[in-house]
This record gives sequence, structure tokens and C-alpha cells, in this order.
Amino acid sequence: MEQLSKDAVGEIIKKLWKEGKTPSQIGMILKEKYNIYDIRHISRKKLKRFMKDLGLKEEIPEDLLYIFKKINRMLKHLEKNKKDIVTKKSLEELESYAKVLIKYYKKKKILPESFEYSRDIAKMYGSS
Repeated sequence: MEQLSKDAVGEIIKKLWKEGKTPSQIGMILKEKYNIYDIRHISRKKLKRFMKDLGLKEEIPEDLLYIFKKINRMLKHLEKNKKDIVTKKSLEELESYAKVLIKYYKKKKILPESFEYSRDIAKMYGSS
């Protein structure tokens, strides 16, 4: 299989992004379908930096999004099982971790300073 050019890979990434794929899903597709195991050989940049240069930016970082989804699942579980103490404790720990991540992303200027954690925000982003 011949080596794809930087522009061709950029077009593939843009197409996958428009389809709603996350950066990790894009990386998996590049690896499995296009046999590109490391994009740094083509672009000399990591995938997220390359996507940023293409103008593709996430609204919320992917790891935080997955934490919101997990919080959302736990909240739904707790609506049905109000006495589940173990899940309540896990939820508190996960919410604490989400707050730490939000603080980190604010410091790195990835999230706006006005972004605050609330269960409503977790429900909003976790339901998608």
C-alpha cells in the first residue's frame, strides 16, 4: 500500500470529523482502514495537533465527555435504585475527578474560564 500524502490524510480526517467521529475513533479508523499507525510519520504532529491545524476543535475534551456519559448513566441508575450506596460513592468520586479535569483544562485554556461543573451539564453532554 502506498503512503498517503499529508493533504490526503487531512481530507480523510475532515470527512470522518464531519461524520461525528471522535479523535480516538479517527485514530482507530486511520490505523485499521488506511494502515496509518502513527500520523507523526506523515505530518510530524500528533493527531490532535494536526486536527487543530485543520481547524477541527472539540467543544469539550474527549476524556471529559466520557466521564460525563458515565456520570449520566450513574444518575439514571440512582433514579431507579435510590438506596445503592456503592454507586452513590462512585458517583461522588467521579464528579470529583471531573472537577479536577475541568480545573486542569481551564488552566490549559482548553475550556473557557466560565465553564463550571453541574449535574445538568453532565446530563446535557452525557446524553449525546
